Amino acid sequence: ELADVLGVLTDPVEIQTVGMRIVGELMKVDRVLYCDIDGDDITISDNYVRGDAQKIVGKFSTQTFGTARDLFLARNNFVTNDVANDERLPQAEKDAMRSLGYQSCLAVPLFRDERWVANLAVYHDHPHEWTPHEICLMKEAADRIWTAVRRARAEAAVRESEAKYRTLFDSIDEGFCLVETIFDEAGKAVDFRYLEMNPVFERQTGLANAAGK
Repeated sequence: ELADVLGVLTDPVEIQTVGMRIVGELMKVDRVLYCDIDGDDITISDNYVRGDAQKIVGKFSTQTFGTARDLFLARNNFVTNDVANDERLPQAEKDAMRSLGYQSCLAVPLFRDERWVANLAVYHDHPHEWTPHEICLMKEAADRIWTAVRRARAEAAVRESEAKYRTLFDSIDEGFCLVETIFDEAGKAVDFRYLEMNPVFERQTGLANAAGK
């Protein structure tokens, strides 16, 4: 379902939102967080939440992960079945989690080319024993969401670059055109074809609608 739905979306934030919803509804959790990671910076653009729980959005430091940060940096998952009885967690972290309604959490980091690029986390408002199957699902979901987000951002960058080129191409004062050289079977240049030209070129040469000729 992730592959089918995310493959047709073009907005990176919408991809994250829809991906989190699919994960949340499948796993029947109370919150899903997808985090973009860039160095020591976290960006959270949206959440999936059940009910009227407050969303967590904005930019944070990876230090916010607290105890889990060292696990993530070592490429390990953070799994806590019962926050209140997790001896790894300082009391301050337990209190913070409970204040947000968390009683259990499963979070998986995603690395690409030695870089920590994303995190996907799910939470319950009650203790829950996370299964190997759920952990496997989370890893797969994190990979699919990140891949779709990366694809959408690359496509957006191409569109932006093309728009800047087109603006420059159409607005410069000089006549400008792109042509394709045509060669014969012996490799000798024998002709050329106009591919595109800007309005100034058309005015200066009188060649209107010459593209393709």
